[in-house]
Amino acid sequence: MAAGTLLSACLWSSSTSGSDRFAVLAPARVSPVLSECSTHVTHTQGGNVFPLLCRNHGVNVLAWRFYARGGNYLLALGKRATYAKVKRYYCGLLGANNSYLTYPEVESMFTLATAYYGWRIPEPPLATANPGECAVVSSPSSALRAELPRYENCSQTPRLRPSTMSWCTSACSPYFTSITWSTWTHDRAVGSGTEVAPTGVGGCAGSQLVYYPNTRIVLTHPVVERFCAWPTSGRSKPREFLGPVFTRSNVYPSFELTSTSSC
Repeated sequence: MAAGTLLSACLWSSSTSGSDRFAVLAPARVSPVLSECSTHVTHTQGGNVFPLLCRNHGVNVLAWRFYARGGNYLLALGKRATYAKVKRYYCGLLGANNSYLTYPEVESMFTLATAYYGWRIPEPPLATANPGECAVVSSPSSALRAELPRYENCSQTPRLRPSTMSWCTSACSPYFTSITWSTWTHDRAVGSGTEVAPTGVGGCAGSQLVYYPNTRIVLTHPVVERFCAWPTSGRSKPREFLGPVFTRSNVYPSFELTSTSSC
């Protein structure tokens, strides 16, 4: 998809925020908890780079930027990410129709994110130890299975047949407007809309936009989830959502679900 190339180009920029001691590295929204360094990286035949970290276990900026091109949504989860949420994104990177990343590559992204945010969570047990770990899905009740799945966007209240869709981890990310849906069933939703892709020229904020009308959008893999959902407007408190949501699409990575989090 054309937007993917544009997005990867945007992610190579960094910026400082207020009195932060270190630069905020896209797609993160905060500065790292330790430090940053810019150490020359060596590329391996398997597609990885090293070193990932500085001598004091801070983040190597050059390594971060390299992995931000393919797995930036894992690198954008923030300091308060739960084990369940990290596991979902970790598994999403290794699923079908993704960036064809290897286990060592995803492990490197996890290492970088752990150092950047100061996570104190174990690495999700994946294929090297337990091939079926990412395929485990709980069995929902018949009542919940009977509901139509919704689209969940940026931890907001999930919606049926939304007219807009966005990926909330970067100002350089593409988004969709004027969406119409031809199909919305218990297993699959199919529609089309206009993809709006920032070029990143002159920085993500306020950059020029490229429009791709009649872009096909497909949502699949509905799963019953329980998580906190924030209202789309106003200052109301979040409410717990329990129901089916689509978890895969052909235009975005696995959606940002805060599974098992409480309100």
